[in-house]
Amino acid sequence: MKSALKTKHLTLQLLLFFLLSNLLVQHLSCRFDASNSERLSLSQKTQNKLSRLKSHLYIDAYYSSDLPIEYNVRLELIREFLNQVKKQNPDLIHLNMYDPNQSTEIREKALKAGIVSNEIQKASDTSASSQEAFMGVVVKYDEGVDVISDLFFVEEAEMKMMRSIRKIEQRRKIQNIAIAVDPGILPFPEPGNGSGIYTWGVFYHQAMLEEYGSAFFVSLNESEIPSQIKLLIVVGSPEWTEDANKRFDSFLAKGGSVILLLSPMQFQLETLRNEDGLNFKSKGFVTVSRGFGNWIDLLSFYGFSLNSDLIFDFEHPVSLSKGGTIQKKYYPLWHYAFKSSGNMHLNHDLTNGKDFLFLPWISSVDLEIKNQTEMKYETILWSDSQSWHKKDVFQLQEDTQFTESEMIQKRVPVGILAEGRLKSKFTNQTSIFPSRIFLVSTAYLVSDIFSLPEFRAAYRDTNVNFMLNVIDFMLDDNEYISVRNKKTAVLPLNPFSTRERNVYSAFNVIFVTFLSIAFAVRRIQKRYSGKSSV
Repeated sequence: MKSALKTKHLTLQLLLFFLLSNLLVQHLSCRFDASNSERLSLSQKTQNKLSRLKSHLYIDAYYSSDLPIEYNVRLELIREFLNQVKKQNPDLIHLNMYDPNQSTEIREKALKAGIVSNEIQKASDTSASSQEAFMGVVVKYDEGVDVISDLFFVEEAEMKMMRSIRKIEQRRKIQNIAIAVDPGILPFPEPGNGSGIYTWGVFYHQAMLEEYGSAFFVSLNESEIPSQIKLLIVVGSPEWTEDANKRFDSFLAKGGSVILLLSPMQFQLETLRNEDGLNFKSKGFVTVSRGFGNWIDLLSFYGFSLNSDLIFDFEHPVSLSKGGTIQKKYYPLWHYAFKSSGNMHLNHDLTNGKDFLFLPWISSVDLEIKNQTEMKYETILWSDSQSWHKKDVFQLQEDTQFTESEMIQKRVPVGILAEGRLKSKFTNQTSIFPSRIFLVSTAYLVSDIFSLPEFRAAYRDTNVNFMLNVIDFMLDDNEYISVRNKKTAVLPLNPFSTRERNVYSAFNVIFVTFLSIAFAVRRIQKRYSGKSSV
């Protein structure tokens, strides 16, 4: 009797505990971000930025409620994100939620504000159809307005929101970024039919313009770099005159910073695409670039001795084949730089949050820093521990043969950062202002070739974000680097070597055979043991 009473009492206690705990949890904000790099939570720098706003920030959010059930979780996450933004500064951040499905007036208001509706698929048991859905916000800050029409994936939300605020702030600032446009420089036209290996317009027009606004274009052969410019970007192999070299040297001596994406070699490749993937057909020989002799002595004085070669990597080559292709085709002149394999600096603002990069058509670099005693050099990117290279003049072939002397049995720098007081080549005086130089030994780091569908997503989250981080770092504006680093791509799988494939195949054959035999023997033993017991 007492036992039954105790059981009833315990059951009642558990029931009351369950009900009370549920009532309590309803009024608590219980959230834990277990995502990679905590990309579902606001970074500390974003929290600091929002808490120090100088004026009111208005966020008009337009989200359709009548969505297929599979979109509901995403919708709740983005609403929670927006509420988290508001909580950082409730006095200055104003969040207004609108549902265009509620009335025609709200829908018209969204369209008038510049929100572009999305067309989403709505599946049913009998048929599939599409419907209009609004998933964007209008950001108003400091008398400026910006529209984000596709703020739906919470993994990207913080980056897009902070980029929007930055764009508004940037309109009031004086532009301090310039791009060199001398002969030998790779062009950056509007993306279109002219885009390809030898252009980088996708990065400039779709990423850089969004972040920093229109840059200055300057020809060092013709004029000085404007005094307000803090960062000069050089992409290609500039055919600079002696006067241009002096202007470049003077800019650095005054404390300027430069990003150099330089290629000592030039080549002509025809791009071919078919059902199997991407192919490159060589047209003529690989030769030393025309501008190489114009700038190599200057850079060597600064400590960077670029070699007239191209590095072939058979350890981590990039696959040019499409996803469904069984026989993968790897291109040894495109390298994967994996942090886990030692190709990237393990702990630097430029590489934190990055697992890999694409490094296409890279050359080796030697550091010769005897002239620059006040500069600090850090290698940010390396080649693999074993690679091959071809020098000066050679032909690209599918089955390129190498001699023993063309093997490189060590990691060589391919991306280097130099900081400090630079010694001028022309005045022989050490600057009183600190300068920065970031050099990568390829002009194709942000080539338009990576905007092809098979590379686009990984390129956006790796090379594009890396280059934007470099620009911010060179401008001493690290506020947005941590935000970009939270948006990480899926890490590509390393290809198996021939030896690894043979080992795994042998293991599978032997292991499966052994299991089958062991199972058969066990069954026979059981059968005979049963007979003997009878």
